[in-house]
Amino acid sequence: MNLEFIRLTDPGLFSLIPPELFEQAKGSNFKIDKLYEFGPLLLASPFTFFYAMTDPESHKIKGIFWAEISPLTEHLAVHALSISKDAQKNGNLKEMVEFTENLAKEQGLTKIQMLTRRPEVYEKKFGFKKSEKIIMEKSL
Repeated sequence: MNLEFIRLTDPGLFSLIPPELFEQAKGSNFKIDKLYEFGPLLLASPFTFFYAMTDPESHKIKGIFWAEISPLTEHLAVHALSISKDAQKNGNLKEMVEFTENLAKEQGLTKIQMLTRRPEVYEKKFGFKKSEKIIMEKSL
């Protein structure tokens, strides 16, 4: 299945995204309800790229891509890249990574940075490397 990439610009379309796609990408500590509340505001930024990946036959949303350009570093920061479990085969992840690379190149960017819970997949299959920096956190 080849997915169609549709850029979301209409805030009303944000609510059509299945919550499990965000949960899958971000984990249980991510406040999905806040993303639905503030997500439409994110669409207004010229630095934000939010795409729904749809099955061309059923038109169901099978994946999401959310990234922002960091104008200070000229990097593309990928916040979420998720494919529904039933669409994870057939090269769809490869298609999404290629889409990400092409988007970064079209914008004249020099690097892609991605938060992921599955770094081994991106290292082994797509040539990503772990960053020198580590995200530190402290629960309050």
